[in-house]
Amino acid sequence: MSKITKALNNIPRKIEVEFDYFYAIGQVDVTSWDGFAGSLTMESYELPDPFTEEDIIAGINDGGFGVETIDRATVDIYARYATVDVHLGKFGFEGDQLKNAKKGILRRYNDE
Repeated sequence: MSKITKALNNIPRKIEVEFDYFYAIGQVDVTSWDGFAGSLTMESYELPDPFTEEDIIAGINDGGFGVETIDRATVDIYARYATVDVHLGKFGFEGDQLKNAKKGILRRYNDE
């Protein structure tokens, strides 16, 4: 048996990793103050454990650009385990759901 084959056969098939946190990233469709429509990438944000739909909506943001309105958002939720991110789902929001979305300068959760 070659060294490579032996090494590959000795790789553990099961490992245990510890959960770190949930986080969200995504895209928003926006309208600028001069009436132009566009898409922006949100600043990622950490979610509490456990989290609710309201927690997801509360973190939706315009990436700090300061647009007039956030019209639609597509949010991907992840769980972070050590250095591995597990995608939990993709969710869409629009209209009145976004009335309290964050617009303008943002403070990152780890800057607190």
